[in-house]
Amino acid sequence: PGEKPTQISFASISSIRQAKMNYRLIVRQSETDALTGLRNRYSGQKLIDNMLSQNAKGALMILDCDKFKYVNDTYGHIVGDELLTKIAGAMRHAFPYDITIRLGGDEFAIFLKGKLTPEMVKEYIERFFTGIRAIRLNDAPEYEAAISVGVAFTPDNDEIITFEALYSKADKNLYKSKEIKGCSIVL
Repeated sequence: PGEKPTQISFASISSIRQAKMNYRLIVRQSETDALTGLRNRYSGQKLIDNMLSQNAKGALMILDCDKFKYVNDTYGHIVGDELLTKIAGAMRHAFPYDITIRLGGDEFAIFLKGKLTPEMVKEYIERFFTGIRAIRLNDAPEYEAAISVGVAFTPDNDEIITFEALYSKADKNLYKSKEIKGCSIVL
């Protein structure tokens, strides 16, 4: 009988909203690569592993920038960072509905969602290569960007595969791709 009802003020509602916005920002920052804006390895792997555990179909592409060390050593890390951000932009443009990840350094991954044929993947990657070939660096205009790509497909049957297993297969194909000069892909 002598207690006052709890009052919620506009200030406390505003504080709650601000706390929720801060939380979302922290979560987004923890899942995102700061330089490129792509998913970081941890969040990308976690998302893909979750999809694979539900028997999602798709193809994992591992990408590596050819001669990246040369760019850093010759033009500096600022130019290297510019190259990485432009590669990320080309990835977002070519694969807007797929999972794009910066694994670390100059290594990236893309998980193409859905049941795909090798021909479909080659068509998608050629569109991406067009964007890569168009990259021009402000302080290294003569540099011609090139990407090596290794691809692994999820099993056609009901077998569940993990990100690590798919990554291992794609990585083996990436090393074969790196033996080819210029933008190349090995499925």
